[in-house]
Amino acid sequence: MKKLVLVVSILLPWYFFLNPALLLCAETREIVAEGTYVMGDGETPLIAEGRAVEQAKRYAVEQAGTYVKSYSRVRNFVIAEDEIEVLASGMLEITILDKRRMIEADAVKFWVKLKAIVKPDKIDVIVERIRANGVGQEYVQIKSAYDESQAEVAKLKEQLAAVKTALERKEIIDKLSIQEKEFRSSQLYSDALRAFSAGRMDEALDLIARSLADNPAFYRSYLLRGFLYFRQGKYDKAIPDFDKVISLMPNSAKAYAGRGICYSNKNRFKAAISDLIQAIKLDPGFPRDLEGGIHGHLGRSLLAEGDLPQAKHHLLIACKIVDQKFCQALQSPRLKNLK
Repeated sequence: MKKLVLVVSILLPWYFFLNPALLLCAETREIVAEGTYVMGDGETPLIAEGRAVEQAKRYAVEQAGTYVKSYSRVRNFVIAEDEIEVLASGMLEITILDKRRMIEADAVKFWVKLKAIVKPDKIDVIVERIRANGVGQEYVQIKSAYDESQAEVAKLKEQLAAVKTALERKEIIDKLSIQEKEFRSSQLYSDALRAFSAGRMDEALDLIARSLADNPAFYRSYLLRGFLYFRQGKYDKAIPDFDKVISLMPNSAKAYAGRGICYSNKNRFKAAISDLIQAIKLDPGFPRDLEGGIHGHLGRSLLAEGDLPQAKHHLLIACKIVDQKFCQALQSPRLKNLK
């Protein structure tokens, strides 16, 4: 059975970990990672090379996470454990240094070497961005989906080696083709997520467009682009993307949340109330910052529609969670003396 071969070379000087205080002077770190992938029957060269690249990226992110954790500890910057990898991913600037295609034992093997630069100087900005948009959850989900895809590909390759008829072979190759299509979309989406986290919005938009060109039904890319447009204040562009997500994934709480906040910002209060209530019903466990925005805009919309008790209820929740603008809304003469 052909199997994945991974080689990772990490250039993180050991003395930085023996003496964390030196990290204060080390604003930038360089990581070099290598990945190889042996292509099997039914796989295409483009995707096989992509899998080698993706494995190298994942190991670079793991090592960057170790550095980020040490850096944040020295800086007394509080980062939750489940935020470490997504934060590290957003702080990487990746460059492909070299790649090769080789023949070994009648198989085609792809080798990739990349360099990843870690720049923690904007750590606070990136943390705010990933928390405000729930990027951490998206990163965990896409990582889990990738692991499941890799396991499925290995299983299909085993089955392909054992089949005896042309029809069975075609069925398995068709399944591998579907896996490759999903992998390509996920890879572009992961890169877009990294660019979005780092604030490279034009790059993120380009990657999303490429992801959707490969797979127009990949709802995650529409969702990310919706939030990107939302953060830029381009609500008329964000809403159609959230519409598309809801058509593909009717139970997407984040799509209802994003669209509802857009409606609120456009003063379409009835539509905002409907969407934001639906978002809370579907998923009461949003990331903290997004949860605050949902309740704040729901309270704002309810206030505009004259439902004062419910408006005050949601604005109080938002006031406890996020910024002062929702606390200030509670000072409205219509709410101030409401019991």
